[in-house]
Amino acid sequence: MSLVWDPLLSPLQLGLLFAPPALALLAALGWAAWRREGRGALRAGRRLLALVLLFVAALGPGYGTTTTKVVLTDADVFLVMDTTTSANAEDWDASGTTRLEAMKQDAVAILEHYAGSRYSLITFDSAAITRLPLVRDPIALRSVLDTLDVEITANAGGGDIGRAAALLERRLRESREDHPERVQLVFYLGDGEQTATTPPTSFSSAGEFVQRGAVLGYGTALGGRMRENDYVPYDWEFSDTPPVDDGQPAPYVKDGAVDAVSRIDEGNLRAVASQLGVGYQHRLPGTAPTLPGIEGLLGQEVEVADVQIAFPYYWLPAVPAFALIAWDVLLVVGGLGELLAARRGMRA
Repeated sequence: MSLVWDPLLSPLQLGLLFAPPALALLAALGWAAWRREGRGALRAGRRLLALVLLFVAALGPGYGTTTTKVVLTDADVFLVMDTTTSANAEDWDASGTTRLEAMKQDAVAILEHYAGSRYSLITFDSAAITRLPLVRDPIALRSVLDTLDVEITANAGGGDIGRAAALLERRLRESREDHPERVQLVFYLGDGEQTATTPPTSFSSAGEFVQRGAVLGYGTALGGRMRENDYVPYDWEFSDTPPVDDGQPAPYVKDGAVDAVSRIDEGNLRAVASQLGVGYQHRLPGTAPTLPGIEGLLGQEVEVADVQIAFPYYWLPAVPAFALIAWDVLLVVGGLGELLAARRGMRA
């Protein structure tokens, strides 16, 4: 823990702002002392003290510590996540955690492992969407992951595990054209279940741009039931009564008269890994994903000090400064009152 400073303006700007009144007050204080005017010296000294306290407050004093250093790397990390209804299958662990929640946990692990990189998130269900373009802000990615959900059940169609292939290829190509020196990593997170009537779309074209990454598989051979996502956006324009949340969990997706069950298809996932030129891992609860190293591919790695974190204490000098100013204002008001009373007495 140490004292830190976060000034409102640069030191030069603060000097230019505070120096003229400080010099004027010093001159007034010296003049009053030379003339032995006690009240004048006290008044000038009080104002000078208030000015010094305001200057200290403007320097932004704080007490705290600095964060650890981060590394900025020239790597682009693309996350491709399955948000079809099957991602709601509750077969990740014995507690009924969904596959999507497990994917989110692994996405955060990837984010932390490749700290300092740029991150992009692409999701796919009935359509492929860039949820987050390439940014270096990890908080932005965490925010998107926090609010991410599976597709609305009523809008669900046949799921193509390669629906994001064309979008991923385009994003990789654009990144390579703009920054050919950057390392491109792709992580595909899904269950491999192909419910579309057509064969899976290939990722081979996108694989031409991939240097590292992994395909992470979620789910079990026994499978799991999936709850519906029945979220209905509320539109005040057409209704005065918002939908009522009864607090009950959504019903399970049905396959005829019975609950539908989704199962992992590791054959499809291995095919995606082969097309992208990366390895495949079947993810299991209680374990961490094995993430490839990129040290040998990096052309630049810069260590940058992070922002200082401190509790601000600018108010400590500011409070007595404003108290001195208020005292001076009250004295001036009192003096004006005495002057007005004296003038009325002279007229009388």
